[in-house]
Amino acid sequence: MMSRDEIKKEVQRVLSNLACKVRCPKNTRGRRGRPGERGPPGPQGPPGPQGDPGPQGPKGDPGKTISAPSIVSPPTPTVVNETDVASFQCKARGNPKPQITWLKQNSSLPANKRIVQSRGTLMIRDVTPQDGGMYTCQAKNLLGVVTSSAILTVQGK
Repeated sequence: MMSRDEIKKEVQRVLSNLACKVRCPKNTRGRRGRPGERGPPGPQGPPGPQGDPGPQGPKGDPGKTISAPSIVSPPTPTVVNETDVASFQCKARGNPKPQITWLKQNSSLPANKRIVQSRGTLMIRDVTPQDGGMYTCQAKNLLGVVTSSAILTVQGK
């Protein structure tokens, strides 16, 4: 059995331990625990005030102005011998760049291996007398259409 003094000392020791948890002297504190996990982000705040506009940049080069097509190199009348190659050149200018198509007697050309159109050039291989006639270069863009014509003469052998 414990004496009265021993019980008093034991009670004081227990009470001092309890009091220390509430208000401990600095030198008796233990190590700090690890930080907890970070919580979810909070709501986004309103946008800040508008900043000053910066200085105006240098003026750019002016773009090309749009223009109707014009023929700068028209086809020229041509004379060829039967079975030879006939060719016409037609160059046009405009913005947007004109599309060039060729017509014979104001009708579209038949699609075959003898007649080749590319970049303003018309080439007719193995010419026959039926190929003779008026050929028209047509330059077209969204602002208009211009034409220029030349005659192909086929000489028999």
